[in-house]
Amino acid sequence: MTSENAGMILRQANQADARGIAQVHIDSWLSTYRGILADQLLDQLSLAERTENWAKWLEPSSPEQTQPSNWVWVAESPTGQIVGFVCGGPERTGLPDFQGEIYALYLLDAWQGQGWGKRLLFKGFDLLRAQGYSAILVWVASRNQKACGFYASQGGKVCLQRSLEMAGQVVEETGYGWF
Repeated sequence: MTSENAGMILRQANQADARGIAQVHIDSWLSTYRGILADQLLDQLSLAERTENWAKWLEPSSPEQTQPSNWVWVAESPTGQIVGFVCGGPERTGLPDFQGEIYALYLLDAWQGQGWGKRLLFKGFDLLRAQGYSAILVWVASRNQKACGFYASQGGKVCLQRSLEMAGQVVEETGYGWF
């Protein structure tokens, strides 16, 4: 399955995409979370480790993939480079008001502001709604003002707050919901 516009393709990810997804994941964390997360955590991000994690996630026999409700889609540039991804599935914490969750959405800085983040988000919504999930949640670091603004501009309503510990640091998160 693919979706194309102006040479960019949105398509379902496969195991061969693991390195490209990992690169986007790391590059996005480095450009987004510097000043939000501890430098020590960001400086220790490993492409090899992230690639291995994504390869396991995308392996057809992995627990994530044997549940048809979990999915990953990528945005691929006209040159074949993975420049963004979205993944999601059932809401993971058992919150009664939400059935579906966007687990992650990342897009390289150079591709932002062109509508591709919105296309990835709405692809995620389409997939979740096709699975019968009408109330959808995404968590974002509260200090990530760019992402908070993006989700609010796409109709997300602030509905939850939580604190997570990440590498010994408390990170405040905001939950945006769509009903």
